[in-house]
Amino acid sequence: FSIVIATYERVNCLKRAFHHLIQNRPNNAEIIISDDASTSTPKITFLNEIAEKYQRHDVYVIQHNISFGAFHTKLDGFLFSVGDFIMSIDDDDNFDDNFYIEMAETTIKQLNQNPNLNFIIALDFPYIKKWVKLPVPLRTMIPGFHNHVDFAFRRSLLSSVDYPPQEVRIVRDDAPLMIPLYIQS
Repeated sequence: FSIVIATYERVNCLKRAFHHLIQNRPNNAEIIISDDASTSTPKITFLNEIAEKYQRHDVYVIQHNISFGAFHTKLDGFLFSVGDFIMSIDDDDNFDDNFYIEMAETTIKQLNQNPNLNFIIALDFPYIKKWVKLPVPLRTMIPGFHNHVDFAFRRSLLSSVDYPPQEVRIVRDDAPLMIPLYIQS
């Protein structure tokens, strides 16, 4: 598994998310922090500390030299990852202690039943049951689906999506990243 944390400035948000995730990540999961050219000294210092302290713990930091926005920051984290399945989080998101562990376990269980699955949505999690009913029609997903943190998707799905180059600014990043992957599944 790969877990991508997309971040820009907001050092306190990243500290909270990273420390929570490093203590509550699944076995065999790498963490990739993808930064969109943060410039504040505290943020750069923290990113460097993570890179130095955790490099032997499957934690990686990638930093843009130029800001390309959240869409490309997440996408670059996804493309850098090596796990068969990718999960992600924004630096300002919250999750309970077991979320990523349960998501990994759910993915493994589902794959044991059907090894061809390539897009897992955490439907058995209580807060997801309240609002997601599959199949989700694209006409519902495009305007209304915001957060992709509830998914694990097979990394190989990325290879057949023709995402726009970094020069193209994408404002609402979650749907354009995830819908092409969802369509393939």
